[in-house]
Amino acid sequence: MSMPIASYRSILGLGKETTPGTIAAPTLFVPFRGELKPKDHLKLLPDNGMRGSAVKTYDHIPGPLHAEYDWSGDVFADSIGIPLSLLGDVTVTGTPTGSGATTLTAASIVGASSVLSLASIPAGTLVQVDAGPIAEIRTTGTPTGSGPYTIPLTGAPLAYPHATSAALVPVTAPFTHAFSTLNSGTTQPPTWTVTDFNGLTTRQFAGLKFSECALKFNGDGLLEYSAKALSLASVLGTVPVPSYTPVTPMPGWSGTVAIAGTSVTYVVDAEVSIKRPVTPIPAADGSQAPYALWSEEVEVSGKLTVVMEDETELLRYLQNTKPALDINFTQGTGANLSGIRLRMSKCAYTLAEINRGKKYAEITITFEADANVTDVGASGGYSPIKATVTNALPFGTFK
Repeated sequence: MSMPIASYRSILGLGKETTPGTIAAPTLFVPFRGELKPKDHLKLLPDNGMRGSAVKTYDHIPGPLHAEYDWSGDVFADSIGIPLSLLGDVTVTGTPTGSGATTLTAASIVGASSVLSLASIPAGTLVQVDAGPIAEIRTTGTPTGSGPYTIPLTGAPLAYPHATSAALVPVTAPFTHAFSTLNSGTTQPPTWTVTDFNGLTTRQFAGLKFSECALKFNGDGLLEYSAKALSLASVLGTVPVPSYTPVTPMPGWSGTVAIAGTSVTYVVDAEVSIKRPVTPIPAADGSQAPYALWSEEVEVSGKLTVVMEDETELLRYLQNTKPALDINFTQGTGANLSGIRLRMSKCAYTLAEINRGKKYAEITITFEADANVTDVGASGGYSPIKATVTNALPFGTFK
């Protein structure tokens, strides 16, 4: 007797691709809640050529082929950076170890695989070069010289130029990963491979780009998110062996909110949606796969429900003051510190409604985050949001 497939055996794994569209083995396994929604899209082209009969369609010819992949769950600080990577610009900084800090004795260039340092640094040390949006973390090789010292850097060449006297600081976990809109190069975000074990077979979705990451919370629930993405068509893979971290989800009550730079305690619930449409581009190139999955412009919108203590939030709407909105969740301490912060420096309230359906009045606010020069990363330009994730994962995880 045949038995149904147990959905609770499903496994969701993701791996960042080195080459877009080339399958990457899963490096992060993501707990999910709610339905996984993989969907291969095959466009069938109808043959409607008339052949002397009273019928319309004689055949269907296979056309372009791509896939969609959606899921939802509770926010885990070590994996929420995956859908947030749709923004594209990522800066990673670490926590100084407290010793061994030094400076560069000469400027470095983009693509450099070593730097000149005032002091020697042992091989195998994790160091942060510079600070701010152009900070980079690398592992040192064996130093040479007697001062200044040549410090080899492994992992990847430097992505940014660094000036003489820029800081060179040994760092450790936790690391912060700051996501902003990428405004340089192709402006395209990284691609991922989803490995989906459904309890019977494994299907892999390569070339995946996220089109939406939406987060929401309320005072009596967990911080949650949903993700939507497009990818190449699925192919069969091997059953993964999952490994999950001890990081736990965050309760809504643990979050803090600041509006216009002032901490407030009257936010009942909130939603923030980051959208970046992804368009499949078909081409006559001998393949059903799209020529490219093209990420378009970033837009951010959301909703707040606040207890009405006075007319402060209503007046922000009526006067179009566009306040900054900060949502911050943290948990743990020291190397185990983790969390997520959403910073929108210019929020236009598009509607503010007073609701008196409960025993106390509330105001429901909808907003759109305007692009600004404060929430940008190393690529500059404008960005409507900066999302900062803190966890123990090293540089290169989300970029």
